[in-house]
Amino acid sequence: MVRVKHRHLLIRFYPEPSDTAVAPFSAVLPHHVAAYVRDAVAGLFGDPGQSAITAGAKSMPVSTLPAGVPAGGKGPSLLYWNPGTGRAIVRVAREAAAPVRAAITLAAPMHITSSNGSKVFCTPRVVHIGGTLKSLLQAGREHLHLRRTLKSLLQAGREHLHLEQLAIIE
Repeated sequence: MVRVKHRHLLIRFYPEPSDTAVAPFSAVLPHHVAAYVRDAVAGLFGDPGQSAITAGAKSMPVSTLPAGVPAGGKGPSLLYWNPGTGRAIVRVAREAAAPVRAAITLAAPMHITSSNGSKVFCTPRVVHIGGTLKSLLQAGREHLHLRRTLKSLLQAGREHLHLEQLAIIE
């Protein structure tokens, strides 16, 4: 048997400034996030790229695929979505990690219309790519710690931040 290797992408959705008042991600459901990732891949790489990343393109000639798109693989699957923090974990094949990251980074902001008619606009950013969930969770904790530290320093009125003061764990 052939072992299929995966990569996990930690994605953080940042709400637009006008949407930060009350629970910006309460209207965003897991299937919205999964559809957004699929649409981002389709928007950047088109139909050949989407079929190569999502369903595998073993029957397609490699010469017809866009540069950087792997020939075959399993599609992105959403493992985790937390509407409280705006974080998602997406699992992709190892060869598809870079194209999916590029698609998410270059895609337009996600917008969802909630049940009461208000629109939620949020911009996704890939925080970390890891081979295991353990490494991804550790990177997520460090990212959250860094954001809280920066926020507390900015609220304290310090204008000049030095990386030595932040105690960043590399």
